[in-house]
Amino acid sequence: MCRRNIGPTRICKNINVNDFDYEITLKTIEFQCLQCGNCCKTKHLCLYPHELDKALNLADKMDIALPIQPLRFRIDFKNEVILDLIYKVKSLPCPFYINNTCNIHENRFIACKKYPFANWTRTPKLFVKLFKFPKFFYEIDKKCTFIKKHINENEDSINKIDFKEEFIFFKKDMDVFLRIENHLDELQKLTKIQLKKENKFKQNFPKKYKRIIDSWDHKPINGYL
Repeated sequence: MCRRNIGPTRICKNINVNDFDYEITLKTIEFQCLQCGNCCKTKHLCLYPHELDKALNLADKMDIALPIQPLRFRIDFKNEVILDLIYKVKSLPCPFYINNTCNIHENRFIACKKYPFANWTRTPKLFVKLFKFPKFFYEIDKKCTFIKKHINENEDSINKIDFKEEFIFFKKDMDVFLRIENHLDELQKLTKIQLKKENKFKQNFPKKYKRIIDSWDHKPINGYL
């Protein structure tokens, strides 16, 4: 059972993803997937709850194991259940990466389609600046072979890369994330669930927190789409 809870990024819950755009910079480099498989070998596949059945069905048809664990979750203290928000495929390389090929490329998931976009952060190592949001950035995975070939020593050339389709799925990813956040807020307003500031709860009551994580059932959050 997963014992790690990465709390949702509350700072962005009121943001409209339709406002997202690149910083106004001349785009002189078009991003191209080099099909090197580096992302499949080094990045754990992450899935939203609505993608989980699709992943399991694909794995079943291909007769491959797909070990899943919750990556991001919230504890519902009212119903004594753990609500799973994002799942992670535990194995590397990705189980769908067979014979140096992605065997589900036409059916791949949001996390795959947005790559090399990684995590939203305030202090990224390598990032794309977002127009209208100067304090926040979207991190780019430096392990991507194309990125390694095209960034210069100062790394400012990253903002000259045109990601096109990948940026579309970056916005799709953020849209789903924000829908989940807003859905949790709505459920709490209707008193259907009870959430707490879990980091503080974990810090103040570590034994109780561990007991909850070890004993309460998990279930995927639903109804957010």
